[in-house]
Amino acid sequence: MKFISQKGFKYHFSPIYSIKEQSFFSKPDALTDFSIMIKGAYTSLDVSLISSTLCCISGYNPQKTWKKAKLIYPVVKQGSVKVIFDFQAEKGMGIDYAVNWETFYDIDTGIICICDSNMPYDDDVENIEFSKNTAASIRKGDLTAVWIRPFFVQ
Repeated sequence: MKFISQKGFKYHFSPIYSIKEQSFFSKPDALTDFSIMIKGAYTSLDVSLISSTLCCISGYNPQKTWKKAKLIYPVVKQGSVKVIFDFQAEKGMGIDYAVNWETFYDIDTGIICICDSNMPYDDDVENIEFSKNTAASIRKGDLTAVWIRPFFVQ
């Protein structure tokens, strides 16, 4: 599976984190049909199979597992992230992608980064904001991080 940035079209789903439910969702609700699981089996990047693009982030991600970090939302290009599947993706399916990723949180900025422990701050990374306040870091076709500036609700 590869991830390719595309100029132009961007979704306008706002990321929201429910403190009570310890999970991400989006407003308006995103109608997606495929999930790319990151950080174990409960947090996912949701994909529209019609366009084969990332739409939003959703799922359980408990705050007690978050690690404190100083984070700066990356400089981003506006656009979409095309997912190139190396298998036949079908509606309702999901796949594990980055089960060893962790969630990092900056309490001062409200920024969240989900990635492995090596945060992707280098020149080979392309940062695409594919939906409102949600960006993907891509290095040579690989997804290396997801950046979120969610609205927190009780």
